[in-house]
Amino acid sequence: MPRKPVVRALLQGEAPAAPARRRRVRSTETPLDIFLRIMRGDDTVTDRQFEAAKVAAPYVHPKLTGMSVSAVMCKGAEEYSDEELTHLIQSCAAGSSR
Repeated sequence: MPRKPVVRALLQGEAPAAPARRRRVRSTETPLDIFLRIMRGDDTVTDRQFEAAKVAAPYVHPKLTGMSVSAVMCKGAEEYSDEELTHLIQSCAAGSSR
């Protein structure tokens, strides 16, 4: 039975060679891409891919948080005086002519 390279190197007093590293295949496909493929009827998506996308999605695509907006309610057109309406019309006309 032949000896393994590491054992042979140690018996000969040499340092064993570093083991070859496996390269990871990186996919550019995001969890959103997986979900879109499923929505479009792609049957090539495996259950394992779906489960991995479902777990990874919150880390890759964070949820948007709600924003609080403090809005001031404007008056209706009938609540403005004629002078206020004229001023608003003139200021809008001046802004659109720029």
